[in-house]
Amino acid sequence: MKRSVIILSALLCSVMFMRAQDAEAAPKIEIPLTAYISAETDIMPAAESLLLNRMRQAALKNGLAAVDNQPYIVTTSVNVIDKQVTGGVPAKWVVELEVHFFIGNGVDGTLYASTALNRKGIGESEQKAYLSAIKAISASDRAFKPFFEKGKKRIIEELEALRALEEAQQAAENENENAGVAPSDPSPADEQPLEYNFNWQ
Repeated sequence: MKRSVIILSALLCSVMFMRAQDAEAAPKIEIPLTAYISAETDIMPAAESLLLNRMRQAALKNGLAAVDNQPYIVTTSVNVIDKQVTGGVPAKWVVELEVHFFIGNGVDGTLYASTALNRKGIGESEQKAYLSAIKAISASDRAFKPFFEKGKKRIIEELEALRALEEAQQAAENENENAGVAPSDPSPADEQPLEYNFNWQ
């Protein structure tokens, strides 16, 4: 059942992908991608919404559509490389972060692309310095372009393979109908939140 949900969700992505290809007014292919941060990821809570917004903005800038509950995700992890307190008055915190970004199939755990950015932040507290470093990440950062291009290419390859599988299954069903075999009538299922299972760091 879980595999069926994955395939169904991916095929819904495929439909949107093919429509974008066929639409004369759509010069770019938009592939649904979910910006996601796992509850197990060690990220300062106040920074999560900032990072989610940055990932959505970067995805949109690079021809992907920010859509919830898709098997394909962009996610992140943050490592604190260094933190210091300056000796001035008033004292300031300086925090250096290594922020990793990943694109992949969050359901089956397949990683497609990754990149990392180093940013420093300064603030009156450790939290403010941390947030300052996160705010220094731009959706237009030049590292994002090859990152999203690589991820998009891998997603398109998987969607094309799934579409070929769907066409083969449809052809087999047509042959069965011609042979007098009654087609299966799967009951419609309500869309359920996907369960992500990945370990990218």
